[in-house]
Amino acid sequence: MYYTLLFFITYFNVYGQETITKVQVLQEENNIPIPYANISWKYITETNLKGNAVSDEDGYFSIKNESNREVSITISCIGFKAYTDTIRIEETHKIYLKEDIFNLEQVTVTGTRTPHSLKRTPVLTQVVSSKEIDQINATTVLEALESEIPGIETARHGYGPALNMQGLDASYTLVLIDGERAAGETDGNIDYSKINAGNIDRIEIIRGASSTLYGSNAIGGVINIITKKPKNNVDFKIDLRYDQQNEKNYSSADLDLVDDGDYRLYLQNHDFPTLNGNISLGIKKEKLYSHTYINFKSADAYQLTDSKAIEKYYPNFDTTIINNDNVGTPTSSINGYMDYTINQKIGYQNDHWKYELRANYYQHEEFDFDNNNIHNLFKNYTIGGHANYSINSNRNLNFALNHDTYNKFDAFDKTDDKSHNYRQSFNNARLNYTLNLKEKHNLLIGVENFNEELESDMFDSSGVLITKNANDFVWIIQDEYKLKDQFIMILGARNSWHSAYGYHITPSVSAKYSVRKINFRLYYARGFRSPSLKELYMNWDHLGMFEIIGNSDLKPEENNYYSFSAEYLNNNSNLNITLITSYNQIYNKIDGYWSGSNQDTYYYNNVGEQSIINIEGLLKWKIWKGIKLKGGYVYTKLTDISESVNLSAISPHSFTTQIEYSFQKENYSLSANISGKIRSKKEYMLQSDINDIYPEEYYQVKYPAYSIWNFTINQKYLSYSLNAGIKNLFTYIAPIANYNTSASPGRRYFISLGYNF
Repeated sequence: MYYTLLFFITYFNVYGQETITKVQVLQEENNIPIPYANISWKYITETNLKGNAVSDEDGYFSIKNESNREVSITISCIGFKAYTDTIRIEETHKIYLKEDIFNLEQVTVTGTRTPHSLKRTPVLTQVVSSKEIDQINATTVLEALESEIPGIETARHGYGPALNMQGLDASYTLVLIDGERAAGETDGNIDYSKINAGNIDRIEIIRGASSTLYGSNAIGGVINIITKKPKNNVDFKIDLRYDQQNEKNYSSADLDLVDDGDYRLYLQNHDFPTLNGNISLGIKKEKLYSHTYINFKSADAYQLTDSKAIEKYYPNFDTTIINNDNVGTPTSSINGYMDYTINQKIGYQNDHWKYELRANYYQHEEFDFDNNNIHNLFKNYTIGGHANYSINSNRNLNFALNHDTYNKFDAFDKTDDKSHNYRQSFNNARLNYTLNLKEKHNLLIGVENFNEELESDMFDSSGVLITKNANDFVWIIQDEYKLKDQFIMILGARNSWHSAYGYHITPSVSAKYSVRKINFRLYYARGFRSPSLKELYMNWDHLGMFEIIGNSDLKPEENNYYSFSAEYLNNNSNLNITLITSYNQIYNKIDGYWSGSNQDTYYYNNVGEQSIINIEGLLKWKIWKGIKLKGGYVYTKLTDISESVNLSAISPHSFTTQIEYSFQKENYSLSANISGKIRSKKEYMLQSDINDIYPEEYYQVKYPAYSIWNFTINQKYLSYSLNAGIKNLFTYIAPIANYNTSASPGRRYFISLGYNF
């Protein structure tokens, strides 16, 4: 009896107890722990037994088991190369991850709607990570894009920031937020202010036509902005950034002289502090996660003054007209603003299902220099989500719904009332089925319905609010064929029926071939852009000064896009070089022309063709331990409808460059970054109005080359961060300020403090 009892006690203590293996994940370069790494494992002998974990602040995670066995373990973490190995779990392990210098392990879905790492995707994709955004201390998505992508330029129009990509304006570039279209378009541009850099996990950029997967507007490319999810069990972060004021418009002494309280408020609205505050809370508990993000930001209004006379050269008369009236007076105004954003994500996943629900609310107020007791108010709300069901390892079903509404108001300062004058709503439903056949074919079949509704006072000359809508019904088929490890080809086609112009088919084909350290990619796609509801139905009389008339007979713009790229990757030298050439030819281009007795009526029409040639080079190089160099160059040549008239305001040569130094030791890290963008001189043509010396004639405009440089330094100790920097280091101010030049007021300093629990 004694020996029997002893046997059972020994058995339960030795075999019945769980053994716990502690595993630590470390950086190979400096032995520093890696927190928030994602780990999954399965047992070699019993593959139905598996688990997953996230490493803690010190890089540790635990594996529990009833007996000593071997497990196959996979570890992934953004910024590091994926790790896979087999270990025994009876002993403590240390696993070292190599830095993913070029983000090539980053998984992307934008180019094909199926997951691929960057180094394996057949469609050339560039990713800007949250780490890269933090390094340059960007606060807006446009600031991040312009610093990282040489083919992207931003300008400042009367309604706000405007984007240009690969020589085309924003009407031809589709901007997505978490894979969905964003409402609130003005002249092709969405309200970029609602996308805060502090909530961006990564930005995925596809160059060229992508209409097969994404439909209209994807003639020039796709920019997919993916927002953050929690990475740890509890992830709380708060930071506040203060920027030097752009311009002090009114002193306290000026305000003391004002008796009218409403006028005093009008003056004060131009001198908001330039602040940016973020609060985020992420919670991850087994199969559930939640991420809450709140942002507040404000900036003061300022005006730009020309320091140089405007020179207009009329080639048909070989005459130059110099106008000095603009010198020394404000010629361009940048509105002040105040806004806030609330974003919520909730998700759940198990072995077969993944769910995510998203909601967003955004409010933006702008204050201009017109003392009319009215300012602009914008409100936007979004709700959507997706469900993903893995039928088995080879079959997958994804369903997504999204609703986005953007409203514009005239807000009255004295009464706090508001007048509604614009509403755009997007409703999108999408169902995709993917099937992997014999590991050679990955088939995607999708159906989609996209509905747009636009309520505006621009559809009737009387100014009454009228609603117009459009529907687009779509089916998509795509086959990704893997001939061998070195060669992948994708064939795709989209067939859509649009309520305005009927059926439309857009095919695409892409191929990737790898030879040792070089990836070659070929890409052809046919794209299209549907006429907007404004272009179709607009009938707007602007205070009797001019009219804009739509055309319900407009045809969709179409294009043929061709590109070839070669990507060289040398891990031993830590060098990545990419060369890209592309040719984009657009047909049935939609544009407008002035007509009428006084040239005061603007009509939309399909006016002809346009072609764009781009040659681009990208460089990433880790020169030495802690020192990285990035650079980009793009050459753009546009041929407009008339060969003799260059209407493009794009710099033909653009450069971006960054050099970064980083240092990390135990609980302290430091990084310093110098980034610059260089734009070559540009020449283009504008048309005189009817009151000029040569009415309706084209004149040439020239703008000199310029560069803007920024410096940032970021420090982190334990959970605290301190960042500071200088924007526009060498104080460049455009000699003539207009919609095609830099809107920077000169050198400005900033500082930010943060806490990350």
